[in-house]
Amino acid sequence: ERRNRENNGTGCLHRQSDIRRLSSYGCGSKENSSQSDMIRFIPLMNKENKEIDLSKKYKPVKVPFTKEMKDDRWTILCPQMSPIHFQFVEKAMQESGYNLKVLPSVDKGATEAGLKYVNNDACYPSLMVVGQIMQALLSGKYDLHKVAIIMSQTGGGCRASNYIGFIRRALKKAGYGHIPVISINLSGLESNPGFKITLPLVLKGVYGLIFGDLFMRC
Repeated sequence: ERRNRENNGTGCLHRQSDIRRLSSYGCGSKENSSQSDMIRFIPLMNKENKEIDLSKKYKPVKVPFTKEMKDDRWTILCPQMSPIHFQFVEKAMQESGYNLKVLPSVDKGATEAGLKYVNNDACYPSLMVVGQIMQALLSGKYDLHKVAIIMSQTGGGCRASNYIGFIRRALKKAGYGHIPVISINLSGLESNPGFKITLPLVLKGVYGLIFGDLFMRC
């Protein structure tokens, strides 16, 4: 439902607002659900009553991961999300020519770093992923001019697509905006000259996940 709202002398610069019905499923939303909340979306207007376009101002700057970075053995940090499986994924990536390092398990320091560099309305897994990365970068163990970050990106509406944005925002906030963030995706969202998803890499990764499942059942 769209309703017009006139400026009645209160200083409100919003002429129109959209009323939409949303239902949350933890990390995503669905419109027109019978059990949902009403949320008002109001476009931001300037004094001339024209809608303000913030897309350019807040568009993140992507730093590419180049072939030279791969050949120069830049360290690629990967957040820990499955301790048993990721040790095999780490090896698969290393055998494919990438100097990948899976970060240690989450601890209190990672939690505190996540709370510092991520909005407090973000979900807990987002805090943990970004917190691990920022804790590692701030530890002094890695050359900040020879390190990159890698993270998966699905292309959907939940946090699985927004990790990349969270990470880049945290890096910029900490003064590390020059660090490349590699997106692993199959939907063409992003690409990097120095990182390619090849069949041998995929097969090694799948084998690693299978072995991870077997060890979990032991």
